[in-house]
Amino acid sequence: MGASVAAAGIGGATANAQAMGQDIVGGFNSGFGTTVNGSPKQITVIGRSNTYVGRNVHWKNPELMLLRRISYGPRKSDLDEITARGYSAYLEEQLNPNSINDSVCENVVAARWPRVNSTFAQLQADDHIVAFNDLYHAFQYRAVFSKRQLLRKMTEFWIDHFNIEYTKPDLPVAVHFYKDVLQANALGTFKNLLHQEANNGEMMMFLD
Repeated sequence: MGASVAAAGIGGATANAQAMGQDIVGGFNSGFGTTVNGSPKQITVIGRSNTYVGRNVHWKNPELMLLRRISYGPRKSDLDEITARGYSAYLEEQLNPNSINDSVCENVVAARWPRVNSTFAQLQADDHIVAFNDLYHAFQYRAVFSKRQLLRKMTEFWIDHFNIEYTKPDLPVAVHFYKDVLQANALGTFKNLLHQEANNGEMMMFLD
């Protein structure tokens, strides 16, 4: 596992994240024209505030298809919001994550895994293993509970693409690379992301 917090670490962690707090909170009949063998499909909703909809349903509704692509799984609250606000408004907000009030999730992250928000200098002076573990667990939690779902998915995508092994650059460098390079530029242009990645040095250290 490396700051390739990517495939083996963070990337693989998101599947486990969806298992957090699984209580059946109800089912709802698809009002979106979903059918199985010609009959309406009853969808089971699982989770607390994160209520994920079954993945094997054939979605015909564009809002549901959007949610499947930009999130870690459509939640009942997401379905309600996109239905009320509309496709374009919901997507535009996801493309501008700073416009989304994600304070409930971020307050939990800050309380449980405070090193995620540390500066590079603070990370260098801190316990490196604990700092890396904070990053790992915060990523899982955000994948489930964050309202900034597109940001979380695109951050994981770029971590998988630009993964680095933490044993080459040390752990503070790896955490910095994830937080201040990949996550900060996850929804920008590829040109800017590549420029930031090349100028921060972590990838150069990884590639020797």
